[in-house]
Amino acid sequence: MLVAELELRAERQRLGLEALPPSDGGGTLLELLSWWLETYVKPGSPKNYKRLAGVARRHFADAELGRLRLMEVTAGTIEEFLQAKSSEVSPATVNHIRSYLCTAFSRAIRAGRWSGRNPALEAQPRKVPKRLPDRAPPRRSNPTRDPRIPRRI
Repeated sequence: MLVAELELRAERQRLGLEALPPSDGGGTLLELLSWWLETYVKPGSPKNYKRLAGVARRHFADAELGRLRLMEVTAGTIEEFLQAKSSEVSPATVNHIRSYLCTAFSRAIRAGRWSGRNPALEAQPRKVPKRLPDRAPPRRSNPTRDPRIPRRI
């Protein structure tokens, strides 16, 4: 964030126009993801919860980003994390990870758990290359007839 934005936010918080950040920094990013999974994903789809909990563990449990306080998470830190992931996984997977972060922050904002902006929205989605269609041999209208043999009338 720019210095001017930080000063504006501090002034709005001083005037009571914007909520003060939580004293614990909002918890860690991994705690936010766990909260989102437990609160929103698990009740609606236990099967999806199991899959997404695995994704969260696999990509965030050992990552520095997962241990950061929410106040320390910026678009830049998310971009760095996604850039590092780009060398490990496909662009589509990177976009999925970004979308999980976007959703978790958006739900936290709506629930009043997070008062800042959604930093994941500012991270750029990756371009996913289009797959070339499989080229099957052309189908003949009559597979028993050899097209090289002329028809008899």
